[in-house]
Amino acid sequence: MPRVLVIGIDGAAPAALERWMDDGELPALASLRERGCFGPMRSTPNMMSPSAWTSIATGVNPGRHGIFGFFDRVPGTRRFAKSDARARCADPWWVIASRAGARTLTLNMPCSWPVDEVNGLQVAGWLAPCATAPGFTHPPGLADELRRIFRAYPVHSDVLRLVAARRHEAARRRITQNLRRKAEIAEHLIGREGWDLMCVVFSDTDAAQHYYWHLSDPSHPARDDRLRDRVGDIVLAAYREVDRAVGRLIARADNPDAVMVVSDHGAGRNHGGPLYLPPLLDRLGWQVRRRSWWRRAARALRDRVPAGLKHRIAGRARERASELVVGDIDWARTLAFSFCEGGRADIWLTGERDDRERTVREVRDTLMQCRDRASGEAVIDELPHRDDLYQGPLVARAPDLLVRWRDDIPDVSGLRCGGVEVDRPERRHLQTGAHRRHGVLLVAGEGIRGGRIAEAAVEDVMPTLLHLCGLPVPGYVDGRVIRGLFREPPEVAVDERASLPEPGEAEEAVDERVRDRLRGLGYL
Repeated sequence: MPRVLVIGIDGAAPAALERWMDDGELPALASLRERGCFGPMRSTPNMMSPSAWTSIATGVNPGRHGIFGFFDRVPGTRRFAKSDARARCADPWWVIASRAGARTLTLNMPCSWPVDEVNGLQVAGWLAPCATAPGFTHPPGLADELRRIFRAYPVHSDVLRLVAARRHEAARRRITQNLRRKAEIAEHLIGREGWDLMCVVFSDTDAAQHYYWHLSDPSHPARDDRLRDRVGDIVLAAYREVDRAVGRLIARADNPDAVMVVSDHGAGRNHGGPLYLPPLLDRLGWQVRRRSWWRRAARALRDRVPAGLKHRIAGRARERASELVVGDIDWARTLAFSFCEGGRADIWLTGERDDRERTVREVRDTLMQCRDRASGEAVIDELPHRDDLYQGPLVARAPDLLVRWRDDIPDVSGLRCGGVEVDRPERRHLQTGAHRRHGVLLVAGEGIRGGRIAEAAVEDVMPTLLHLCGLPVPGYVDGRVIRGLFREPPEVAVDERASLPEPGEAEEAVDERVRDRLRGLGYL
């Protein structure tokens, strides 16, 4: 069976990556590009990491796998639950490949906790509660081995509180040390036993971009040359660390048959638009709040509590996530509500179906009038409905309306809309980078042509990866094998017997699969 190595770089932006490769900053990635195929890859419509990485893993859109954001609505209720693998309604490639007899090794894949029982090794990634949580590794004893050899396992970047305290040198060290440690663990596991399909994801690049994009972008409104002189380009430093890891992993893997580099979305400047949306809905009277001590306490602690502690609390109280995101909503008087997560804020509607259709028109008509208070320019590009973006039995988990802000607006200084005005949010300065629709795809190896990739989407990764391993592709996937990668037209084997749960069965399948997974891992 061909051996394939997959390297995930969270948030890698095509233009920035290519510029750094051209400048000689990323020699290992540049070498892959010279002998392979490189280009942009379209993310999921909302550009959210949980949805995009899960589409990369499963080959289907969020309407079929069921994960849209960090907190997703529990269908038929007003509750929200923290997203993790328990909500995933489609098998990822490591499960499918394991069933086919392939040996798999998967590290740090976001939204993969609790891990699956696989033919090989798996270490959960970002969004897991902590490295000591049940279900963090397969086999379970692997977690003890990693702690014994490497001591702490850096599941999360934990940069926010350092940025908020203006400890930027410490933030840079944290990011690069986390990346280095994950590369060391990956190298250790490569040599531990044989494998056919290996994947390691580096998520700390996304944290670097969110908080320090202004140090990489010369035209950024928040450009800070004094800080850059003191700490350097923190984003580029993170990518240099990843590039060193790429070179070492390829060498340690003894030149696999194919190497694939993927990212879940891209990156660019943060104009701050999403932070205005919840207070705008408040001012318009569509969202009405009540007092919530739980939510006030969470807001007071969010910049001070270590990321690991926050995720442990959220993991143990998954269903209490509703208190964190909508705990202060007065449902009887609210027409539409929103909350910020991962740099996005979209719109959920209340009420019956007939009322909702009328509300959609009202919300669209009003919000499309939003203007930047200083320049008078429109700031929202479009407001598509979820039914026009996703397909499958789980679309109802998504927000009703997705807000697409104009990316060419450098900075939203204030908002004027529907006769009301909203001031600049107090937390605007913390995140200077935001997600963009296109990440990257780079593939090199036997049978892969050189040049550019004309078109690719996150759903295409899983079927292409299975084909590179010589395995059949499930017939239900939304993605496709990217034929333009290959020198010769590929003959794709399709497993037409494979299927996803039917509408109405998907929700029950989630709980049953989780029970089976934890039972197989020895936790039940």
